[in-house]
Amino acid sequence: MATVVNKTTLRVIKSVDPIYYQDEEWLIDPEIPDAPKRHWKVDGDSLTLKSAAEIIEADAQWLADTKADKKESFKSELGDALRSKYTDDEKLSLLLILQLAVASENTARVAYVSQLAAWIDEGQELLYAAQDNVDPATSVEEVNAMELNLDAWLAADPQVVIRTAKGIE
Repeated sequence: MATVVNKTTLRVIKSVDPIYYQDEEWLIDPEIPDAPKRHWKVDGDSLTLKSAAEIIEADAQWLADTKADKKESFKSELGDALRSKYTDDEKLSLLLILQLAVASENTARVAYVSQLAAWIDEGQELLYAAQDNVDPATSVEEVNAMELNLDAWLAADPQVVIRTAKGIE
């Protein structure tokens, strides 16, 4: 049994029969560097560490990717939280109700449904603030420790209901 490493992806597979892995694509039983994969490079039939400049570049890219992933996870978290309160169909219906209320100058209905729009806007502001806090982070650990706390925002849900909105004259 052997350990193989894909020359392109650096995927490591342990305890395999090397007969099933072609030398053109796989390193067979290479010495695995004691460093993160982002610091590895294939040099012929072996794995080596990148140069100091390449490691700095790889670490900077890893931090940038981690920041982008964190920002995207915050966005998903807000979307999931919003969908936990209002389905996409409900949001669309309430938007239509709001537009019709504005067009017909039904100020009471506009005021009622606008509570939801204001609440969603508050959630967006929380998202933007959390995303902005990610940018100055100097380490992956710092980025990974960041959280988007939506508890108070969720508790402040105005609980706008389509039936109630339609009933306001």
